[in-house]
Amino acid sequence: MCTSTGSPPMPAPVANAVCGPMMVGTEQPSAGTNLSTLNPCPLNVCCNVWGQCGMNDDFCVFSKSESSAPGTLALKNGCISNCGRDIIKGTALEKKIKIAYFEAWNYNRNCLTMDVDQIDTSIYTHIHFAFANLTPNFKVDISDQNIKDQFEIFKAMTDVKKIISFGGWDFSTLPRTFNILREAVKPANRETFMNNLVDFVKENKLDGIDLDWEYPRAPDILDIPSDDPENGQNYYLLLSNLKNALGPFKSVSFAALASY
Repeated sequence: MCTSTGSPPMPAPVANAVCGPMMVGTEQPSAGTNLSTLNPCPLNVCCNVWGQCGMNDDFCVFSKSESSAPGTLALKNGCISNCGRDIIKGTALEKKIKIAYFEAWNYNRNCLTMDVDQIDTSIYTHIHFAFANLTPNFKVDISDQNIKDQFEIFKAMTDVKKIISFGGWDFSTLPRTFNILREAVKPANRETFMNNLVDFVKENKLDGIDLDWEYPRAPDILDIPSDDPENGQNYYLLLSNLKNALGPFKSVSFAALASY
């Protein structure tokens, strides 16, 4: 029974909690703070009563207990913050873009080949030339003759924004190349890598860079070690610095997960 104003007690810590007031080390907030708002999940996904983040019914459904007592839920993995899965539609941009990804390696197969200038530029505003390679010392490499031939055609195209892409699933996961981007974003190498990318864009009069690293911090890709947990932040810093270095008239884009 409460006999005066105050705040509810903090819940017991849960060792593996990644969200909510049950995260280990969470301090009691100031009076009147809604405890469920502490330590929200990344990307504003749902946090459940066990301190886990996700987007399905185990995380997003609020389940009120019969007693309705504060801090209690029904016998389910009830949601405590960012609950529900309503789709919120934002305002459309005034200016839209339409991107074509060109498989620059397509002449390495025996059929279903095409030149980059066969893309209808009346339909697309941007062409992403995928992919240029990177060397272990973080330099751009277009030594494959088939890719080089297409790149020369690509550079001569007009009436479309020309973006150079790096990465892809194979480059990000094959034993001989998976570690290049992992090392490139680290503090000791980040500036060198960034400068090499910027120089390449300027020398070839391109309009931007697309990074398709799949994926920073990945802990569960078969046959390769888990990535450094710090590489999510390292990647963010690279992208931020790269955009600043290229300026407002050139684009920087990256591949992001479609799921949480």
